[in-house]
This record gives sequence, C-alpha cells and structure tokens, in this order.
Amino acid sequence: MMEKQTKIGTVPKGWEVKKLKEVFHINELSLPSNTDANYKFKYIPIEFVTTNHIDYENCEAFRFVDAPGRARRIVRENDILISGVRPNLKSFAVFKKPDNNNWICSTGFYVLTAKEENDNLFSYYELLSEIGERQFYSYVAGSNYPAIGDGDIRNMKLMFPKDKSEQTAIAAILSKVDEAITSVQASIAATERLKKSLMQNLLTGRMKPDG
Repeated sequence: MMEKQTKIGTVPKGWEVKKLKEVFHINELSLPSNTDANYKFKYIPIEFVTTNHIDYENCEAFRFVDAPGRARRIVRENDILISGVRPNLKSFAVFKKPDNNNWICSTGFYVLTAKEENDNLFSYYELLSEIGERQFYSYVAGSNYPAIGDGDIRNMKLMFPKDKSEQTAIAAILSKVDEAITSVQASIAATERLKKSLMQNLLTGRMKPDG
C-alpha cells in the first residue's frame, strides 16, 4: 500500500482519513431553556481558553437564571473545546474537570466528545497541527467574520493510524512534551517573580547586595 496524496496532505501507509463527525459527537449536550433557574455551574467563556490551557481559577459560578445567554454547552472530562470564533488563534484545550462543580462553556465553542476514547488526544493534537491549521484557515479566509460554521467543522478531515495503539503512543509522546513545556513555563514565571522582587528591594535600598 502506497502513501496517498489528499487535500489535507500525504496519508501515511496504514493510515486512513475520517471526517470529524465520524470520530466525535459535536455539541452533544446543552442546557435547555427550561433548565431549573437555580441550577448552579461554573462557566468557561472563550477568553479564558488559550492553546492547551483553561483558566479554571477565574471561571465564575452562576445560577442558570443569572448566567450569560451563551452559557449553554455542557462539558465533560476529556471533551475538546474548539473556539469557533477566530479558530486560527487556536483557543483549543482538553477539559480536565478541576472540581465537583457542574461545568458549562460558551456556545462560541464546539465541544467534541470522542466516540472512542483513544481517538480523543490524538485528534486534539492533529487539530493543532498544520493539518488542522490549513483547514481552519481555508474556512475563515476572506470572511468578514472569522468564524467556522457547524457544517464546516463537522466535515473537517483528520488522518488516523488504523492501529489504535499507534494513536495512543503518538498522543502520549506529544502529551509528555506538553508537560515539559508547562514545567519550563512555570519555572520561567517563578524566576521572573523572583527578579521582580529583587529589583524592588535592591533598587529601593531595602536589601543590600551582600544579602
């Protein structure tokens, strides 16, 4: 079996191409309009999601009756959040439930729930890669409002190894790299805080160079 050339790139031997809607339930669960007014949850707006990161700490708690109108999408452990607005900015993240609250995100997200568990993380990294990037760009290019439509995201195409264990192995390697990046970023942030403190104390005479 030879490699195959497609619009999304060269498909390696032993891999196949699938549409996103074949692999994921998309926006499977939402709060209905008749939800109990006192139903409580924490809300994830688009601005609290950046690549690989959800700012859980600053997400506000609401009762349904007081919540923003866009607070409707139900999110569950390992769901993928994809911002439908300006997807080229890659405000994408995997939801990891941080507490026992109910969690809801903005309708500005597409919430992807994997039909098979091992498709989840592999697909997420592919959406972040050039394979996803090129497709997102093609859908929003030339648009006055840079957003991707429901039909477009459902028909996005991804490549998959037919061997499920290969998917898992690839996702595990990329996840380890992400963990290393997060660790380095945390160290840099801590060093920057230390520098700021030293500058404040040394340059105001509150600390002497001899310690």
